[in-house]
Amino acid sequence: MTSNDPHGQFVLGEGRIHINNDLMRESLVATRLTEQWQGRGQGEEVKLLPWASQINLGGSSIIDRGGAVLLPLLEEIVELRKKSHFILSVGGGARLRHTMKIALDLGLPTGGMAQVVGAAEEQNSHIVHALLSQYGGVSMCREHFPELAKYLLTGMTPITISVPPYHLWEPPSKRGVLPENGSDMGAFMSAEVLGLKKMIFLKDQDGQFDKNPRLHKGAKLLSTVTAEELMTYDPDNLILEQSTIDCLLRARNVREIHVINGLVPGNLTKCLNGEAVGTVITQA
Repeated sequence: MTSNDPHGQFVLGEGRIHINNDLMRESLVATRLTEQWQGRGQGEEVKLLPWASQINLGGSSIIDRGGAVLLPLLEEIVELRKKSHFILSVGGGARLRHTMKIALDLGLPTGGMAQVVGAAEEQNSHIVHALLSQYGGVSMCREHFPELAKYLLTGMTPITISVPPYHLWEPPSKRGVLPENGSDMGAFMSAEVLGLKKMIFLKDQDGQFDKNPRLHKGAKLLSTVTAEELMTYDPDNLILEQSTIDCLLRARNVREIHVINGLVPGNLTKCLNGEAVGTVITQA
């Protein structure tokens, strides 16, 4: 029921007092609410860091390979930071798989496993932080995301973990008990929320193939492919987690993903410079 307020400002009921507006009993990320506001000419949502990119260092593909791969790549990153703004995110790799194995042995549910995987990635973020510390690298927890612009504009290179912050609220898995929303999806989620201009995944193969190149010798590299097309692929043939591709289909800010081979010197420079390299996964 509405109060006696002459302006109809308050709504009473259920033991609560609500302010009578579109946000009453609503979620800020509700599709209905977003479409309603855009329909009123409110325009697109504000992108927080549209001039910055995100570079995700694969745990298994990059960091686990040690200094022979990681050090030259970080040298390239040090040069790039002189003229580009970007956030580095890291995967867990072998540390993450080891953590998952222990969690499975202990019988932890999906949400419990999602809760503990971040610690494995934090170890990798500290390794990258140590190697980049003299060049402005700094480990950054997600609670400091509001300070990202200050980090970047003062010449620092923030390093974050990739795993999404679902924790105990990780949705039940459709394929066993392991969390489906892993490092790839978490990195993309960060880029989407921040409204970054480019999302780059560094892997140990040239990009997305029409088949898994480790199992099929005749697999062909796809220079461009749509997210809708990739959703028809068997998850085992995807270079990124299927949940990441699904997330791209629904994204409002980041409309494409770049997947490149981080083992090839110069690939990252080419990608940031807008040159064609690897695979570009587009929203449509």
